[in-house]
Amino acid sequence: MASHHLRWQKLNPTGVKSPQCLKFFYKIFPRLTRVQCEWRLNGVRVQTHEDTRNYTMNLRFYDFKSLSEEIEKLPPLDRIAFAASCCERLLPNYNAFWREEQWGNPSILRTSLDEIWQILQGKPVDVNTIERLKKEIYADGVVPHSDDFSGYVGEAQEAASAIYYTLNACQDSTSEMVVKVCKCIAFTLEFFKDWDETLENQEQMKAIARHPFTIREMVKQNQDLQKLREADRLSPELLEWLRTSSYNNGKSLIDLS
Repeated sequence: MASHHLRWQKLNPTGVKSPQCLKFFYKIFPRLTRVQCEWRLNGVRVQTHEDTRNYTMNLRFYDFKSLSEEIEKLPPLDRIAFAASCCERLLPNYNAFWREEQWGNPSILRTSLDEIWQILQGKPVDVNTIERLKKEIYADGVVPHSDDFSGYVGEAQEAASAIYYTLNACQDSTSEMVVKVCKCIAFTLEFFKDWDETLENQEQMKAIARHPFTIREMVKQNQDLQKLREADRLSPELLEWLRTSSYNNGKSLIDLS
């Protein structure tokens, strides 16, 4: 697929106020006016608890430079929490691949992600455990090879890679490592649909950025970063929200389960 070979670059998508996107936003934000729906396509507005000032987290799809700058502002554990939340939206894709192909090992990915959440809750990082889990993820029989499978193989690969990168972040929580997780999300959004290959790369990227799944994902990423930015600490309530708000009724960011 041509979209697999897109080059990452900053994109400021135009035309995002399409009727299709607005219809999607009316569905998930039924009380918003049309103007508010259009405005939300460009950012998530959150009112602070301290005063009446408003801050707009306005990250765009493919804008990994701005994403890296925002992640850099977060404490190390908050960065890991953001990445773990992203992984929760990717893991159902691997499960869908496993059920379709009867191949793989979703339990090792779930175990790895659970270990990450436990670390965020205060469990000391055990380097031996992290290294063992990383080796198990890339052991034979876990990450599918594209030459051997079709279907959701790309989505499964990105889910496994994202969890692997998040385990790495538990040892060294650089913004670069967390951005790698978000690139797994971007690749997933490219893989899930056969985009029009007659389009130039720039136009194809715009089409992906306009898709309701992409818009929903960017709303979620902006919202997660906003909550982490405002929080004084990673409270149990915030961690539970980050973990469970990604479920989408048990479906992934592209509605697989």
